[in-house]
Amino acid sequence: MMSFDFHVHSVYSLDSLMHPKTIVKIAKKVMLNGLAVTDHSTIKGALAVSKLTPSSMIAIVGCEINTALGHVTGLFLNEEIRTRNPLDVLDEIRGQGGVSVIAHVFKGSNIKNEKFKEILTKIDAIEILSSRAPMPSAEAIKGLKALNKISLAGSDAHLPYEIGLCRLLVKSEIHDVEELRKTILTKGAYGLVGKIGLKHWQAISSIVWRARTGNLSILPYESLCLGRDLWLDIKHNLKSSKDVIFLGTTM
Repeated sequence: MMSFDFHVHSVYSLDSLMHPKTIVKIAKKVMLNGLAVTDHSTIKGALAVSKLTPSSMIAIVGCEINTALGHVTGLFLNEEIRTRNPLDVLDEIRGQGGVSVIAHVFKGSNIKNEKFKEILTKIDAIEILSSRAPMPSAEAIKGLKALNKISLAGSDAHLPYEIGLCRLLVKSEIHDVEELRKTILTKGAYGLVGKIGLKHWQAISSIVWRARTGNLSILPYESLCLGRDLWLDIKHNLKSSKDVIFLGTTM
């Protein structure tokens, strides 16, 4: 069984401090067979990681684009995505032979937006599991399956502890990035497995972003609770968090 995390951020995202070497090191430690680095608006981090990955690990070049209809991730890219118009983003990704993905679909309220529903019909894949979004209900999964889209899992990792929290499982042996791309497009996945990360990890990312953009005077409320609550969360919540597993080739 091989496992892949399709959503990881590096230091090339302003809300992450993970250097490419760290990402590769942690990916090995958590026994990933491959991962996609999907920094905000750039493939620079993904290219840097791809140069460091050993031959036993598959590196997917990607990026995450913030559009008016939500975050769209492009996977298997070779060039930067220039546009920010939602439908044009999908066209650019396809033009590179890539796979377009709606990221963390259960995060936020866009899922009820009619225009968002339109882009769901035109997207290649949907990120069903994300460690930074609520776990989907059976009813929600059923609704998304009706769209007949590729289902993916990505941790949305901005911190080392998050890498590999959500994974796509593949039963067959995958030898290179092109073989993985074809497996995804033919819906050859065996299953998805995921775990929600700690709520304070997102607050840390917010603080990092504010520090790097010079906006430290504006802090989220959660940041004020870090010292008091973070250790308790690490000690109790993470251990009690249960994996959610969906198996079957029709995912």
